[in-house]
Amino acid sequence: MVKVGQMLNWSSEVPNNLVRVVKGDPFWEQYLRPLSDGNATFALHLAVMLEPFLTFMLDGRKTIESRFSARRTAPFDRVHSGDVILLKKAGGPIVGLCLARESWFYKLNPESWKTIREEFATFICAQDPDFWKDREHASFATLIRVANVTPIEQIRVEKRDRRGWVVLSPPDGSSLPLWQTANRSPEARNTEADIPEATSELSTGRPHLFPDSYDCVAGLHTYHLSKRINAHGNPICKHCGADLIDWNRLHRRDLEDTEYMFAQLMSDRLRSEWWTKEFDIVAKKHALRKGVQALEEAARARLTKSVGAAYPAFDGRQTPRSGNTIYYAQHALACCCRKCLWYWHGIPLGTTLGPDSLTYLTQLVMKYIQLRLPEMKMMASGAK
Repeated sequence: MVKVGQMLNWSSEVPNNLVRVVKGDPFWEQYLRPLSDGNATFALHLAVMLEPFLTFMLDGRKTIESRFSARRTAPFDRVHSGDVILLKKAGGPIVGLCLARESWFYKLNPESWKTIREEFATFICAQDPDFWKDREHASFATLIRVANVTPIEQIRVEKRDRRGWVVLSPPDGSSLPLWQTANRSPEARNTEADIPEATSELSTGRPHLFPDSYDCVAGLHTYHLSKRINAHGNPICKHCGADLIDWNRLHRRDLEDTEYMFAQLMSDRLRSEWWTKEFDIVAKKHALRKGVQALEEAARARLTKSVGAAYPAFDGRQTPRSGNTIYYAQHALACCCRKCLWYWHGIPLGTTLGPDSLTYLTQLVMKYIQLRLPEMKMMASGAK
C-alpha cells in the first residue's frame, strides 16, 4: 500500500508502482522509464477526482481539468507541460494517469470568469449551473489540457489529509519530484534553465500557454514540417533543435527494425497521443469482427485508396480520426497523408505507391493494431 502523509515521500514506491502497472503500454513504458534511473525531467502530481468527472476524463469526454481556489494553492503555478498526473478516485485508489499538455493560470476577475465559462465549459464538462455556483467565491483558477489519458491497474493509496491536489516534490518547493534531485545531470539542469518561467498571474482572461519547450524537456519533440535541419539536411526539433532521429535508418523501411521506428514515432509530439489514445468502441468492435486476415485486407485497401495515388484527393485531410483502428494506425505511423509518408518513411511525393510499399505499410498497420489491441494478437497466434 502506498501511504500519503504530510511530507509525501514517495521516492521509491510511486515510481516502482507506476512502472509496474504500465508494463505493456508502449507509450507509458517509454515515458516513465526515467523514473527507474532517476533521470526524469517531469514532476508527478496526484489529482483527487470526484464523479462523474473522473469517468468523463477516463472515457475522453473531459479534456481539460480545472481547479478553483481562494488562495494560490496547487496546482496553481505548479503544473507544467509534460508533467504526469495520477488520477485518484475520491476516497479510493489511483485508477489512471495522463500528461499535462498545456496549463493556464488565472487571477479571476469578471473578464476571466467569462472567458473560462464561454470557451472551456464544454471541455471541462461543466454545463451544470451548480458547478459554477459552487466556485463563485474562488480567486484563482488553473486549467490543464490533458492528453494520453490511460486507465491503469488500481494503486491503493492511504491519504489522510483533505487536499484535492498534491505536488509530489521536495520540501524546498522545487518543481522536480524527490527522486530527481539527487541525480540530476548538468545537462538536464541547463536544459531547464533555458526555459522561461510561466506567468503565474494574468490580468486578462486570455489563456497563457506554456512554451513548446516544456514538451521537449518531457521528451516529446516536434519534427513535423520543421524548417530546422542538421548538417545532413534532415529535420531536427523545431523548438529545441534536438537531433535524435536516424532518418536514413527509418527510410530503409525495414520491417525487422520496427521497434526503432515505433520508438521514434512515439517521441513525436504530433503522434504521441495516437499511441495511448484508447480505441473507440466502434473501431474496436470493427477490428474484432473482421479478424486478422480480413482486417489486413481492409488495411491494404484503405492505404491504397487514401495514400496510394500520386496525388490523393484532399491530401492532408483524407484520414478520419475515429471509427476504425486502421485510422488510428495511420495517424500513429505517419501514413495518414503523402506529406507524412515522405517525411517519416522517405516515400517521395508525386509517385504512385507500388506493391512493396503497400505491403510494408500494411504490415506496419497490423503490427500497431496487434500491439494496441491484444485480442488481435491472440487471434494472429491462433491462426498460426
